[in-house]
Amino acid sequence: MFLAVFISAIVVNYALNEIEDFQCRDQSGDPVDWFIFYKLPKIETVLNSNIKEGIAFLYMDSKSKNWKLSDKSIADKNQALSYTLEQNYRLLHETQVRLLRPKSLTEFSSKKLAWELGRTSVKDKLFQVLSIYYNDEFPFPQEHVCSDVSGHTKGLIAFYEENGYWLIHSIPKFPRNDTYEYAFNARIYGQMGICVSLKSTAVQDIAIQLYYSWPNIYSINIPKIFGKDVPILYKLRNGEHAKGQPTNRTVSLTSTSGQNFMHFAKTAEFRRDLYADFVAPTLMSALAVETWQHGAKDGNLGPFCKSNHHRVLDIKSVKRPDGGVFSNYLDHSKYAITIDNGFNTVCVGDINRQVQQKVHQLKRAGGTLCLQDANVHRSYQNLIAELSKCPNNFLK
Repeated sequence: MFLAVFISAIVVNYALNEIEDFQCRDQSGDPVDWFIFYKLPKIETVLNSNIKEGIAFLYMDSKSKNWKLSDKSIADKNQALSYTLEQNYRLLHETQVRLLRPKSLTEFSSKKLAWELGRTSVKDKLFQVLSIYYNDEFPFPQEHVCSDVSGHTKGLIAFYEENGYWLIHSIPKFPRNDTYEYAFNARIYGQMGICVSLKSTAVQDIAIQLYYSWPNIYSINIPKIFGKDVPILYKLRNGEHAKGQPTNRTVSLTSTSGQNFMHFAKTAEFRRDLYADFVAPTLMSALAVETWQHGAKDGNLGPFCKSNHHRVLDIKSVKRPDGGVFSNYLDHSKYAITIDNGFNTVCVGDINRQVQQKVHQLKRAGGTLCLQDANVHRSYQNLIAELSKCPNNFLK
């Protein structure tokens, strides 16, 4: 009986210890301060099978600040995005700790006892994890649910005790809250996301940013300890969002290893472009921006070239790892980089530069997360194949 309980305790302790380092995970499944992925669009004319199927992705993190084409696909379960989300899924599944089939009644009794103890311990841990999954297009099994009025936001926050992470991305109908699955609907176009490991002291600021950007939440768990310290979480759960002034907000966040980030959030009442009217003036720099550019030609904002503001230019095409390029028509990513002030800033977010009636981005809440790093900035610069231009008579 002692042996059975001991073995069971190992299984339980493994599950519990995994969440002591609840944070972003790298390509090997190890804790990492932050990572960025760039899922490439589906291009059937290339030789690389993952690019051909729309599941190839570029990867960089805090330890290697250069893009690398992953030898794993984004549909695999042994890569950074899956490893990170698996922390949440493991807790869900470990509420029913699986043991070896008992060979005798005595063994059954001992294992049943250990199973019950383990299930209770892990279940308690599960309920202590703060998690908020949000997307303006819900994943399976609610994939037909979408919102044209809430924020154009996609992401997930997950925190346990002292640590956690914030994942911001552009992928519709992702992620599921029970298992990792990269849906077929997200294979055709390029997608991007950033994961940042943070201390739980950041939850208050993140919650306020979400309150501004009005997330469409499809799964939420608020432990009492987080709800007590950050009551605005309950407003998010109730679908409430910021109204009136102010209509935008920035906040500085520091990752677990000391990297500084700045998050920009705007409400629906901001009624202006996030990049031209908020990010560029705040960073005091012109921007090169990549966002969704589908729809009628007059549905896209185009270059922002007013002489008394910083320029905002659209990225028209992106370089592929094999030396080719792809058009922004194939890209659903939302990112921006500074291009003229030497600040070396990169932003990854979830809102477009469009004025289409159905998804009017000036009337939608949203945001972007920025970091300043010369190596990361250089890696993004090297992606740009072509930029839009301002008129020849534009005065800088």
